[in-house]
Amino acid sequence: MEAARNLRSDLEALGWRVEEFDTRTWILRGADFGIMVSVQPEGAKSKINRIGFETNPGANLPTGLSIGNHIEVSFDGKQSGWIMFK
Repeated sequence: MEAARNLRSDLEALGWRVEEFDTRTWILRGADFGIMVSVQPEGAKSKINRIGFETNPGANLPTGLSIGNHIEVSFDGKQSGWIMFK
């Protein structure tokens, strides 16, 4: 929780805005992108689980993609998707 609060404080000092869903889940929004932070229970390993993204309108996207054994990319059929780390 302390590391997440420090990240939040640092990004707010740079002008990012915070949308707080609850005390453990926030979206930190900068000029070009946002970061969703879900604080894990004490003792849990910190890591990035997934990254959401949007593409340009009209982009020809596949239905899904695996990169090695540890990364999977999924698309929502529109112009956004997720990169998930296993």
